[in-house]
Amino acid sequence: MRRCAVLLAIAAVLLAAACQRTSARLLGFAGGPPGGSFFPAAAAIGSFAQQNVPDLTVSVEGTGGSGENVRLVNSRESDMGIAYAGDLHQGYFGEEDFKGAPQTNLRAVGLVFWGYSHVVVLKDSGMTSVADLANRRIAIGGTGSGSALAGERIFRHLGLFDKMRVSYLGGSAASEALKDGQVDSYHWQSGAPNAAVLDTVATHEIAILDLAAQAKATGFVDRYPYYLIRDIPAGVYKGVDRPVPTVVSGTYWFVHKDVPEDIVYEMARGAYSAEGHKQMVQTFQPLTDMTPQQALTGLTIPLHAGAQRLWQEAGLTIPEDIRAR
Repeated sequence: MRRCAVLLAIAAVLLAAACQRTSARLLGFAGGPPGGSFFPAAAAIGSFAQQNVPDLTVSVEGTGGSGENVRLVNSRESDMGIAYAGDLHQGYFGEEDFKGAPQTNLRAVGLVFWGYSHVVVLKDSGMTSVADLANRRIAIGGTGSGSALAGERIFRHLGLFDKMRVSYLGGSAASEALKDGQVDSYHWQSGAPNAAVLDTVATHEIAILDLAAQAKATGFVDRYPYYLIRDIPAGVYKGVDRPVPTVVSGTYWFVHKDVPEDIVYEMARGAYSAEGHKQMVQTFQPLTDMTPQQALTGLTIPLHAGAQRLWQEAGLTIPEDIRAR
């Protein structure tokens, strides 16, 4: 009888351990390339969730950036990711680079940070406006990245894209290319401050070109309503002592529609809480923008049911066109 009791006790422990392993939840989170803002943002969210949501493991993955993340999550090669408003919109509705292949498995959670288009040149380059980029070498972002897709969209609209000598480098690679004289400028859409631009100003004096003037003059923000005009604040980068007007895009946390509602709700509730916000800003400064008050600003794709539950509890008015479905 004693032997039976011992065996039954061991079996109970093994069964409990097996159940615990079965209940553990593993999520892949598509981040971004080196020198960008997506990977540290995803890492901050994933780390906080892992510490505060029971039985959850989040694996943050390096990727090419926004456009690639849209495809990875739609196919559920990743469970969630970060992307710019333009890429989420174009992907979900099957436009531009996603023409004929709508990415309808995407669902939004909320704003992570504002992505500023930085058009960086060396201070002694003689270039003072984006019009000066004609016949110059410019790195517009890595292939498949949100920076590259935004750069193509912006510069084509301004009538400059076919006049520039374009290379697909982004982040730290673009910074190195500018410092080494391989390009005359780079475009990088990211939070501010950004690691790649900080890398450039560590050894070189820079200027950031005003992108807003021509964007307004040509009706860019009317054509693409998910872009806004804002300033890169003065003093964010050494030597850039005045605000620089530029084009900005909301950057959003999004998930595959089949990720369970309770997981999304638990993760988002923690990440957008006062405690979560404080911890993540300490980890990655651009996440200052990640507040409930701004969570739905600029969104054009449907919310995930777990996120909608949170925002309804928070008292936000949810527009009909982005309600969960």
